[in-house]
Amino acid sequence: MEPDELRAWIRRSPVRLRMNNGDTYDVPGPEFALISDYSVAVLTRDNGRMLNRLLALINISEVSEQPQPADQSPT
Repeated sequence: MEPDELRAWIRRSPVRLRMNNGDTYDVPGPEFALISDYSVAVLTRDNGRMLNRLLALINISEVSEQPQPADQSPT
């Protein structure tokens, strides 16, 4: 995946990133992802803790839009 393509997807967040190995990472908003030329750093919640995951762009196999939370209107 190209960095500009992922930036466009994340602007329409929330999105889910699916990796080649089947792992998925939810990105609720642009402030939860930092995209570079070859990777994306994603802030994820795991057992109540926030963790930083560094994902290689080449290993992202699918990006899909997720429904907006009920208490939030689309921007």
